[in-house]
Amino acid sequence: MFSRFWYFVLAAVAAAAMAAAYLVQATTHRNSEQSLDEALRRDRFEVELWMSLDDHARIDAIGPMTTNADVKTVITEANGRAANASVAAGSKQHLEATLTQLNRQLAEGAADVLVALDHTGAIIAQVGGGAVPANATLHDLDFVASALAGDAKSAIWMRDGQPLRAAARPVFSGGSVIGVIVHAMAIDDDLARRLAEHVAGSSIGFFHGDHVVASAAGQGSSAATDRAAMQGSLGAARTNPELRTNGRTGLVDLPTGAKSIFALFPGQPAEGALGFVVARPSTTTSSPFGTLASAPSQDVAGLPWPAILGVPLLCA
Repeated sequence: MFSRFWYFVLAAVAAAAMAAAYLVQATTHRNSEQSLDEALRRDRFEVELWMSLDDHARIDAIGPMTTNADVKTVITEANGRAANASVAAGSKQHLEATLTQLNRQLAEGAADVLVALDHTGAIIAQVGGGAVPANATLHDLDFVASALAGDAKSAIWMRDGQPLRAAARPVFSGGSVIGVIVHAMAIDDDLARRLAEHVAGSSIGFFHGDHVVASAAGQGSSAATDRAAMQGSLGAARTNPELRTNGRTGLVDLPTGAKSIFALFPGQPAEGALGFVVARPSTTTSSPFGTLASAPSQDVAGLPWPAILGVPLLCA
């Protein structure tokens, strides 16, 4: 009879241990989710802050181009040409050579497309971006119009259906705006890589429409947060009401089990087709047994094994 009593005691202890394990697992899971949510929200803020600071840095970086004597000379010459007349070929080549040299000095911040405009917003020289159509103009772009009015500004430039991060700065002469320099960089894997280096631990992606167009893995991340995983949740994220109303989603599960936040570029319309993703792998498991299975070997080795084994032997 006494031995049977111990069976009940052991069963009760086992039940209590399982209940405690599940409670600890639930608490750990909730705390981990909250920590991951906070980390991703911080990542999103850091990405937006970095891009804002980078916009200002690019505006500052093209300052020497707007004060360069050769640049101002050719723009002044272009402003004096007859209506619909082309800029002299020699002057255009000289301006493009000067812009190419100045652009190279920007090193990692060099523009993919660098454009010089006259006082009407017409393109008089361009470095990168292919051939320029005759009489091409950018005066209809809001950020260019602001620069022609004397205010440097950055914005997204949709060029031939592709988004570019552009910065426009006016060229002054005698206190008047005589032209504009436009510096534009592609939204590509290199931009994602530079951001991932600043936002430690988070993978970064950019989406345009229904496609993730660029991405970079964060330090220590895995395939759980790669471009394919981001693409798998992009459709659901773009129809998320929070994205339309707040410009960003809450936590979004990736198909791989990782977590992410999708956000629109600042200043994009509510139906925004352009934005970025921050993603981190989730380390939570669905049961205590999963937690035990994933326990690091050093933690297992650090358990108080003499007490764990000694107490049951003593009771026996």
